[in-house]
Amino acid sequence: SFEYYDKEISLNHFKFQNLKIKGIGSQSHNAFEIIFLKEGNLNYIIDDKIYNVKKNSLILTRPNKTHNINFNQNNYERYDILFNPDIIFPDVYNALPKDLDVLFLVNPSQITEIFDRIDFFCNNFKGDALKNIILNMIEELFYCIVAAADTNYDEFSKNNYTTNSILTKSIEYIKQNLTEPICLESMCKELYISKSYLHKIFNQYLQTTPKKYIISKRLTLAQKLLRSKEKPTDVYLKCGFGDYSSFFRSYVQHFGYSPSKESDKRIIKITV
Repeated sequence: SFEYYDKEISLNHFKFQNLKIKGIGSQSHNAFEIIFLKEGNLNYIIDDKIYNVKKNSLILTRPNKTHNINFNQNNYERYDILFNPDIIFPDVYNALPKDLDVLFLVNPSQITEIFDRIDFFCNNFKGDALKNIILNMIEELFYCIVAAADTNYDEFSKNNYTTNSILTKSIEYIKQNLTEPICLESMCKELYISKSYLHKIFNQYLQTTPKKYIISKRLTLAQKLLRSKEKPTDVYLKCGFGDYSSFFRSYVQHFGYSPSKESDKRIIKITV
C-alpha cells in the first residue's frame, strides 16, 4: 500500500479487510477519478445510475459528478487516482466514450501491469523523479483505457446499472434549479411525491439528505467558479446561497478551508 499527493495528482493503493463502514457518502470534485477494483464487489452510484462493480473493473468519474459507493463485502482492494484532466492530451481525453462510467476488463493484464509498475515506482522513488514517472504512467493508463473501451465496451459496461425514476427526476429538478432557492415542498408537489419519500430515496441510494445533496452540488459549482478567479463575494449568489456567512460556513465545513484559499488548491486528497 502507498499514497502519493501533489497539486495535480492524488494516488493511492489500499487493501481493506473487515470494513466497519457500509459505504462512502455522496461527494463530488473537480478532478477526473479512476478506480481500479482489483478485488471485491461494490455498488457504485453516479447521479441516478447504480452499477454493480466486480473484480477487474475500472470506475471512471468525470469532474463535478456526484457519486458514492456501497460495499457488498467486507474485503476489497483498489487503486484510486484523482488528477487534473488538463495533464492529459485533449485528443485522447475526448476519445473516451462520454457515457462510460464503468468498464469491465475482459482481459485485464495490460491494465494490471501498469498498476503493478505504479506500485514499484511509488515504493522505490520519490520527489520530482516520481512525479514525472506518475505523470507519464497516468497518460499511458488513459491511452490503455481508451483502447480497452474500443474492445471491451460490451453490454455489461453499457447497461449493467439500475435507476430509480423518482431519483432521476429529483436530480434533474435540482440541476435545473441549482442557482435558485429550492423549496423541497414545491419540488415534491411538482414530482407528485411526499417529502418523506423524497428523503427515503436519497438516503437509500445516495446516503444523504436532499438538502445536503443540494448544498454539495452548489459548493462544487462554487469551487469551479473560484478556481476560474471569480471573487467569493460574487460566487455565493451565483450558486444559490442566500447570504455569504452561510456560504462561508458550508464551504469551510465541506472542503476544510475558506473560499479565499481556493486559488491555492487543486486536487482533493483521497481520504478513504
